[in-house]
Formats: sequence, C-alpha cells, structure tokens
Amino acid sequence: MRRIIAPSLASIVGVGRFVGWIAVDPMTDPLAPPAAVPASDLFEGHHRGLREIIDGLIAASALFDAAVNDATAYAAVREGFTKLQRFSLQHFAEEEKFMDDISFPDRKAHQAQHAEFMAQLAQLEPILAAQDAGEQQSWNGIAMRLYEWWESHALHYDRMLADFLCRGGI
Repeated sequence: MRRIIAPSLASIVGVGRFVGWIAVDPMTDPLAPPAAVPASDLFEGHHRGLREIIDGLIAASALFDAAVNDATAYAAVREGFTKLQRFSLQHFAEEEKFMDDISFPDRKAHQAQHAEFMAQLAQLEPILAAQDAGEQQSWNGIAMRLYEWWESHALHYDRMLADFLCRGGI
C-alpha cells in the first residue's frame, strides 16, 4: 500500500505547475528513492471521466429533445444521469477526504460546492419521474447547465486546490 507524502522539489516541474506526489511503498526498501505518482492519476482521470459522462448526457439529451420523447433516447438520458450521480458522489467523497488529509484551508467552501451540485442533481429526480410518467421535458438545457457547473467548479475551486499544492501546502 502506498502512502502519499508532501510534494518535494523533484515533484514540481515548470513555473508553478504541480506535476505529482512523492509516494513511498512500505513493502520496498525504505531507503530507495520514492516513485513519483502523477497528480493526473489522483484526480485528472476523475475529471476526464466526469466530462465524458456529461458529454454523453448532453449527446443523449440532444437526441431525446430532437426525437420528441423517444424511449431509447430517454433511456440514454436516464443512464447518463444515474452515472453522473454515482460518479460525482464517489469523486466528491475522495476529493473531500484528500482535502481533509492535507488540511486544505478552503475545503469547507469547496465541500459546500459539492453539496450544492448534489442538491441540484436531487432536484432533477422529480423531473425524471415526470418524464417516466410520460411528461415531455427538454433535457439538453439541463445537461448543458450541469456541464457549465463542472467547468466553473474545475476552473475555480479545483484550481484553488491545485494552487495550494503548488505552493507546497500540506
């Protein structure tokens, strides 16, 4: 099992750009130089995965809106929404634990953003239920708003977390 320790100068490359963590594997020689674990392995993969889910939801919702209540397209919207809920919950839990572990000073505001997004998703449940009952809804605008939230969150809140790490904050 690897444990993550503070980034060292060896893990910082370029001007203020955080590249990775130093990880130590206690099963190997403790005097051996630690292996760098790219930061992308920690969270960028998650963000890419979330963007792919949202992109799929946008595509499905555009098809659904164009097809006017097509059951197959709606099933894709429902599946995309469910994936987004599950993935967001998992990602937020891992990111929040990480922020707690490193004592990130802005973690409360960051966590509040996560809670707000999950509340927005919960508010969509009745809309999905109405759709299940045959009530026509437009999903493309909803999917685009979810995408815009993620982009804004990543550019502002996740950037603050990355900046904290670049400054050596642990």
